[in-house]
Amino acid sequence: MPSQRTPLRQILRKKWKRGRKQFRQVRQHVRRYLMYRLTSLLGRLIVSFRLERARSLGAFLGGVAWQAAGKERAKTLANLNQAYGHNLSDRQKWNLGQRVFRNAGICAVEGFFLTAGKTDKILQDVRVEGLEHLQEALGTGRGVLCLTAHYGNWELLTPFMPRLIDRPIGVVARELSNPWIDRDVVRMREQFGARVFPRGSTGRDYIRFLRQGNALAVLGDIDTSKGGGIYVDFFGRPAWTQTGIARLARMGKSSIVPAFISRDPQDPSRQVIRIEPMIPQPEGVSEEEYTLSITQAFTLVIEQAVRRHPEQWMWMHRRWRHQPKPGEIEALRDQAAREKRPGLLTDDKPPARKEATA
Repeated sequence: MPSQRTPLRQILRKKWKRGRKQFRQVRQHVRRYLMYRLTSLLGRLIVSFRLERARSLGAFLGGVAWQAAGKERAKTLANLNQAYGHNLSDRQKWNLGQRVFRNAGICAVEGFFLTAGKTDKILQDVRVEGLEHLQEALGTGRGVLCLTAHYGNWELLTPFMPRLIDRPIGVVARELSNPWIDRDVVRMREQFGARVFPRGSTGRDYIRFLRQGNALAVLGDIDTSKGGGIYVDFFGRPAWTQTGIARLARMGKSSIVPAFISRDPQDPSRQVIRIEPMIPQPEGVSEEEYTLSITQAFTLVIEQAVRRHPEQWMWMHRRWRHQPKPGEIEALRDQAAREKRPGLLTDDKPPARKEATA
């Protein structure tokens, strides 16, 4: 049979699609590089100011972003509404959201100072509360999971923790979409002596590091479809939470010590690291029960920290993005009540479910 030749129009269409895709990739690459250069220029300008003036500028820019970034503002207000409902008026939620953005602006400015190596200026006014809880965990000789959240300027924990812990420290971090900014952030963390584990590293890397008795910093307040997770209560609503922290504690034979840094709302130069007691780890239970107990416990500790200073948590993150199917959560609560255990539980798969409006 004679061979069938591909029509010229089909060939041209394929080449057009391929060329258009490559053009978009190049355009995105150029855009990200220009954003990096602009950010670097802004950073050099900001670190030329005195720290107090730079913080004031960061707060001002955060206020401008609150007015200009309509999409992020809408997500923040929607999340505040889900957490506080009628307990706060619309005006109170608006003012709180504005303070969240102002705090984010101050954190960004402090990040420029950290990247520029001007760390001492920021850390000189940081004090520590609850150090005995960390010392108790270190005294066991086991690895320590330092649990924190997107709260206050959490990046300051990286340069400060080596002053408190006399053993290697690791940080689990998500790779940023901008490769040049990501490179600078990784260098900043590594210059403080931290080993950076990209999120998604193999579990063996984490477990080996913890079983050597080291400390690993992790964030426990994100909703992501990557990795296994369960629903637990957060501000009275089911929140999809990764189970990786509980699994690391179990397999790495490690203690979990929550630590949060917050700034004085009246004086941004004064900050305090509050170290909480170790998360109790149940014994003689199944892996499922252990995972649920640990995940609900540390989520409650994060909620308590957020309630103390709600303006210092990143409310623009869609924490309740995934929600269970109608009727599922009631069945889970009934099952938990029958088994006399707290929290919510669902299957260990990324939730391809209905999304909340926030």
